[in-house]
Amino acid sequence: MKKDRIFIAVYMLICVVISAVVYFYPQGGESREAVIYRSGERVASLPLDKAGEYTFEDIGYTIVSENGRVFIKETHCPGKLCLNMGKISRIGSSIICVPNEITVMIVSNKRNTLDGVAG
Repeated sequence: MKKDRIFIAVYMLICVVISAVVYFYPQGGESREAVIYRSGERVASLPLDKAGEYTFEDIGYTIVSENGRVFIKETHCPGKLCLNMGKISRIGSSIICVPNEITVMIVSNKRNTLDGVAG
């Protein structure tokens, strides 16, 4: 009975450690970029390896890229909920502003190549 509890505790600790490593470990050094969409159309893309502040007056946003992360600094939307979505850095994560139909999404800018078999 006591051995079972020790085994379960060790097993759970191993699972937590593995989950933390997978979640926090950088994604294989892949080159990433933030892509900005408005109403489903691509507006711009920002490299995450360069720090910078980008103002898009036509869509009313200031987006900041720093330390491999991107976040919205200023917006003219009514609720300003997108300001509270935080900094994103993982491929597939996004910041969405529903009123203005703006999406900022992290994508890999690694070019997919097909080998001779696939096609």
